[in-house]
Amino acid sequence: MSEPAAETWRQALTVQHLVGVVAGVLGFVVGVTAESRDVVDGVVVSCTSLDWGALIAGTVGILAGTMATARTIHRPTADHRVLLFAVAIAVQLVGMVHVARGLGIIGGSC
Repeated sequence: MSEPAAETWRQALTVQHLVGVVAGVLGFVVGVTAESRDVVDGVVVSCTSLDWGALIAGTVGILAGTMATARTIHRPTADHRVLLFAVAIAVQLVGMVHVARGLGIIGGSC
């Protein structure tokens, strides 16, 4: 009998990896922004910005990246483990950027 074919990197990606990548891309594309400004005598004294699209996409990305990391740790084989860890960590980092964008910490309109 012949040995089974080796797993390719595309086959090694889990659903969590793919969900995290999709959430990371959608966080840059979808934006539902709420903003409030308080103006006194023509001067902005308070400004709050919230992007729900980035906030939700970032949260999904962080959760998916964390789950992908856990799945990668418990893989029975070491095939493509470094790549899977790299994708999971990248998904988590992009998710953190989206959460910061969603809260107006990075790139807010205020």
